[in-house]
Amino acid sequence: MSVRARLAARVRRLRPGGPAPAFTVVVAVSADRSRYLDDCLASLAEPGAPAEVLLVPYGPEPVTLTAPDREGPAYRVLAQVATLDAARAAGLGAARGAALGLLAPTDTALPGYAERAVDALGDRALRWTPSRHGGGPLAQVAAAPPRPSDTVLASEVVRRTGWPAEAGLDDAGLLALARLEAAHADPSGPSGSSDSSAAPWARWEQRDHGLGFGFEPDLVAELDPWLRTAHAAWEVVAATPVRRPWAVRLLAGLDRFLVRVEEFDPDQWRAVRTAYAQWTAPLEPADHDALGIWARAALRLVQGDDRDALAALVDRREHRPEDLRTRVDEGGPVVHALLPGGDVPLTTAETPAWASLRRLVRRDDGALALELATGIRHVDLAEHPPEVHVDLVPRTTSYAPGAIAPQADD
Repeated sequence: MSVRARLAARVRRLRPGGPAPAFTVVVAVSADRSRYLDDCLASLAEPGAPAEVLLVPYGPEPVTLTAPDREGPAYRVLAQVATLDAARAAGLGAARGAALGLLAPTDTALPGYAERAVDALGDRALRWTPSRHGGGPLAQVAAAPPRPSDTVLASEVVRRTGWPAEAGLDDAGLLALARLEAAHADPSGPSGSSDSSAAPWARWEQRDHGLGFGFEPDLVAELDPWLRTAHAAWEVVAATPVRRPWAVRLLAGLDRFLVRVEEFDPDQWRAVRTAYAQWTAPLEPADHDALGIWARAALRLVQGDDRDALAALVDRREHRPEDLRTRVDEGGPVVHALLPGGDVPLTTAETPAWASLRRLVRRDDGALALELATGIRHVDLAEHPPEVHVDLVPRTTSYAPGAIAPQADD
């Protein structure tokens, strides 16, 4: 069967009408991302996939959509529109599902995505479940920037609220999520509540840094529009019960830009420090831990106005976790990462992730130590022989002897 025939067959299988599906996925597609659509659509063909997939091309360049090389779900293509926000609004207007997911072509759904998303939403207006993203085990235990792909939405509630069309924003999706969550927040609930412990339902790779911009953006140029968008979202949630989780998400987004700190002009650096001060004000100590060690270390240097140390930290961040040094508090279970600008304590979740390619072993005296594993790439055994042990935590730890820590991504 020709590509044209396969595409027509899939489009025909998803004509409007019939019973309304439980879940609709809208994928907004620009010309520079259309090449990744094959993987995205194939991932939606997993068991439990959504009953309706809407593709909405957008942008100044024509977007040509062809049938994937492998079997995928039936989908419907809407008319091309000018912008990302117009594409999402068009998808929202055409969606028949009670629950709505918004994916980018660079996102791939994990098995059970639709079922998990619908169950997670329940009778709520919005539910967050951060994606599983690249960057090794340390990235997996850190908060992620707010992305529409990391939510499932109640379609009818979003229609009543409307999709923002404010000019000058990088991604009005951020503002839409802020308005939706602020309007439907439970005042009696904890202000720091988060769904970050739930199972992830999608993933994004290094090719898409997940801030809503186009492919391989110029981060320095994108900082100002992103800050305008983030501040607009913050104004919506600042006086609501969801201000603390939103502050953490926005700080995680701000951290993505700090890899270009040496290129910031003085005005941008002042804007970064102003945003940091505003978004950290409502946080409690436990909220900082959710940011992840790299963001905590970087934002501490932002507070201290130390761009030189921050540049050194950016360079260190490119190293694999097993190449970085740690120390343990005397008489205590806290492990510190030795980083430019000062040591930073690791959280309970980060400690085995930092160990990465090492093994937890129990010494003769009952205490735990980290032992370097042999035969693993990127570990220089000449400098770090396998018999080296690093004391980790006291004997009261709950780690099992010989437990293997999570392995870093290649």
